[in-house]
Amino acid sequence: MFGIDMGDSTEKRQLAARQRDSGYLSPGDPNYDDKLRQLWGGPPMRWFPVAMKEWPTKHKANGEVALITGSSGGIGFYIAKLLASCGYTVIVPARPGLESEALDTKNAIRATVPGASVVVPAVALDLRSFQSVREFAAEVKMVQPRIDVLCLNAGRGGGSSDPREVTSDGFEEIVQVNTTSHFLLVAELFPLLQASLQARIVAQSSGARFNAEQSRVYDLDGTNPDNFSAWQQYSLSKACMCTFALALNDRLRSTGIENVVALASEPGLTSTGVNVQHDLAKTLGFPCNANTTNEFHDLAAHHAADGALPMVLASLVGRANEFFETRGRDAKSLADAAGICPKPTRRDPMAWPKRINDVFWEKATEMTGAQWQFLQR
Repeated sequence: MFGIDMGDSTEKRQLAARQRDSGYLSPGDPNYDDKLRQLWGGPPMRWFPVAMKEWPTKHKANGEVALITGSSGGIGFYIAKLLASCGYTVIVPARPGLESEALDTKNAIRATVPGASVVVPAVALDLRSFQSVREFAAEVKMVQPRIDVLCLNAGRGGGSSDPREVTSDGFEEIVQVNTTSHFLLVAELFPLLQASLQARIVAQSSGARFNAEQSRVYDLDGTNPDNFSAWQQYSLSKACMCTFALALNDRLRSTGIENVVALASEPGLTSTGVNVQHDLAKTLGFPCNANTTNEFHDLAAHHAADGALPMVLASLVGRANEFFETRGRDAKSLADAAGICPKPTRRDPMAWPKRINDVFWEKATEMTGAQWQFLQR
């Protein structure tokens, strides 16, 4: 049978885990764009250079500040670079023990965008720790008067046969890193968002959201050993980025807050190490006759820089409850490479029932201890 004993090698998956946990390839490398391709496969960037030329003239910032989680590499690095080219001050969180990686990111952005304002906070951000989220937010609040764009981009993956991993807080790691720590981060930084004339919170989802089951929101922490799948937890985490945006907007409207909105985006099938963390070709049943994730990237994915475009456009022009997507390798124009989803299907978490959004909010609040007093009348 096709696919037996195939998939990503142990060495390749260990390399993806190393990139995730301790860094491997830094944006400070002058050949970073090409080395991403060498490492994870896929084509060269196509539409990102066009956006770097066109969007700064159409969407010029005027002192606005953008914070992008996971911006010291991959998709997040390109989000930060493009927003910096549009004139935003970009805040690049460092990872604990990897402060040099964030400084390399700062230097790489300024090498491309001379005079760019790039801030690396003195306190690192570890999304595996709720305490770290609080300490990082406290540092940002001490030095920043406001945040105009908050990109919830950072994330980690998991394959269909991977074991359940827990953080130091005792929660399943994929959902905590991808979703609930971001939930807490928004609550902690909310005073800075309220200080903006118009703040956008952009939640990074994924095409994997379509694999998520609504019933799993009731067990957000993936505690049922008979039903656990790391790939399903990833899919759930990305579905819940949508439910988070929708639930937050409901609460903002009900309390009369009009200057803060939440929306979501997805990067499309992008050539990054996260997909190798998924062992994606094997997890999806070897699509396109690809035996490995790198082969799948070569056949169907686009470069991480192009994967950054939907979140950037959402940050620049998005409105409440909108969803920005891409046509990926099929894009024939910059508008195809990043645009608004016209209407979500019933399967899309952007169209899930309100009761599911409310269940997510209740579960995430219980897990994180997030305080939303700013949403009280």
